[in-house]
Amino acid sequence: MKGRTIRLLSLSLLLCLLVFSVPASAQETEPEVTDMRIYIDGLLSGRGYACSGTALLPVEDLCRFFDIELNLTRDEAAGKTILSGPGLDAEIPDGKEYLCANQRYLYAPGGAVLIGGELYLPVEAMAKLLNLGYSAAEDMGRIDLDSSQWQLLRGSSTYYSDNFGNEDVFWLARIIHAEAANQPLAGQIGVGNVVFNRVASELYPDTVIDVIFDQKHNIQFEPVLRGTVYAEPDEQSVIAAYLCLEGYNTVDDCMYFVNPALADDSWFRGSLSFYATIGDHDFYR
Repeated sequence: MKGRTIRLLSLSLLLCLLVFSVPASAQETEPEVTDMRIYIDGLLSGRGYACSGTALLPVEDLCRFFDIELNLTRDEAAGKTILSGPGLDAEIPDGKEYLCANQRYLYAPGGAVLIGGELYLPVEAMAKLLNLGYSAAEDMGRIDLDSSQWQLLRGSSTYYSDNFGNEDVFWLARIIHAEAANQPLAGQIGVGNVVFNRVASELYPDTVIDVIFDQKHNIQFEPVLRGTVYAEPDEQSVIAAYLCLEGYNTVDDCMYFVNPALADDSWFRGSLSFYATIGDHDFYR
C-alpha cells in the first residue's frame, strides 16, 4: 500500500443564489459570483459560475448534454435533494459538504447551490460523478471539460469494503472519530490523510492499523493511549473515511497534526513545517 439547512441568501446579481450549507453570518456577507463559460471538448456548451474560487457546474444541463434523464426532487422531511435517473441514485443532504452518488461519497466543499432555480455542484464533484477531465482558467472565466472517458460513477453497497478492505474502513473511521469528531469535515479528512501519508512513507508501517497503533517512537495517536480509538464512530467520521479512500486530500503530504489548545506544540513548531490550520488542528509536514 505504498504510495484523498437550507438557508436562503439573496444576491442583487439578477439571480437568486440559494446555498444549502450557509454559515450563520452569510446573510451579512454576500459571496462574489461571476459568470464562467463551460467548454466541452473545445466547444462552448454552457454557463457555470465561479464563487469564492470554486467553479460551479450546472447539474441538469450537464446531464442533458450526456443524455442522462435526470429527475430532481426534494425530501423536505429528510432535508435532502434527490437526483435519480438511469444508472444514477444520488442524495445531497442539506448543510453538508458531501453527496452520496451510487453509494459512493463525493466531497463538495461549500455544498450544493441553486442559481436561478438550477442546481449547481463544485466542479470536482461533477467531474468525478461523470468521469470528466477538467481545467480552469486562472481568472475562473472559463472551464474546459474533457468527456473522452465519461461514464457515470459506479458503486455498490460493498464498494469500500470490496476495494479497500474492511480493516482499513474500520480503523480509519475510528481514528478520525477519536481525533476529530468535533472538527469540520475538511479537518476530519485531514486526519485520515495523515494516516495514509504515513502508510506511504518509508518511516512508518505499511498498513492503516499498524500506523495507528505504531509505538516505535512512543504512542503516535493519543486516542490509542486513552482507549477512545475503540469507540464506535459517528456517521460523518465514517463518511470522512470514505472520502479519504476516494482520494480526497485537504492537507497535502502532512504527516503530523496537533491541537495547540490541548497539547504542547513547541516540538511541532520547532522541528516541522507548518502547513495549515483546519478547525482546532494545526497540520505539519
